Amino acid sequence: MTWEDRLGGGLDRYVWKVWIEEMGPFALKFWDTDPPDFLHYYAAQRECQNAAVLQMMEAAITQAAVESPRSESTRILGPRTRRKCFGWLRLSGDIFRRFPLEMRAPSYKVSKIQRSMSSSRNYIALVYEYVEEGENDEAVVEDVDRFFWLAGFSHTISPSAENWKSGVLVDLADIVYAGGYGWKKQFYRARTADWILIE
Repeated sequence: MTWEDRLGGGLDRYVWKVWIEEMGPFALKFWDTDPPDFLHYYAAQRECQNAAVLQMMEAAITQAAVESPRSESTRILGPRTRRKCFGWLRLSGDIFRRFPLEMRAPSYKVSKIQRSMSSSRNYIALVYEYVEEGENDEAVVEDVDRFFWLAGFSHTISPSAENWKSGVLVDLADIVYAGGYGWKKQFYRARTADWILIE
């Protein structure tokens, strides 16, 4: 695996641009290895559950029978709604010791919570399609958001422009599938781009 660039990170995740043999680039996303020990969502779990729900929806639509002339339907899958998830890898934190300083994940401290990558732990990382940096067309973002709303997803309390690239939602912890931990009726609605793309 070739590590090209550290793309970013935050309180609950870090992302690197990588190549696997001759394939790529990919976005490799790491999280805390353990769920929080206080009442809070677990980002890795939320992201994996959302990715699975979206992949099941995509598979169901792909396998769907021919449209019935007796039913009305609404097209909700016009835009590209998400980046592809190719699976996961288990990696030793020891790899971080070999990184140059600019490639290492910085530590974050919020209140009394310290987040950092440890060389003595093992990690699970999801392998995603790499999405190039690009402008977020507001109409596209609103169309994608409308799809998530019609599919039953709610927003979270902390939307961010950082979670979108080229009109694609790249942080699936930014939404909650219907019935998932943190799904809230007051956040279940289609939003405008100025609310979604908060700087």
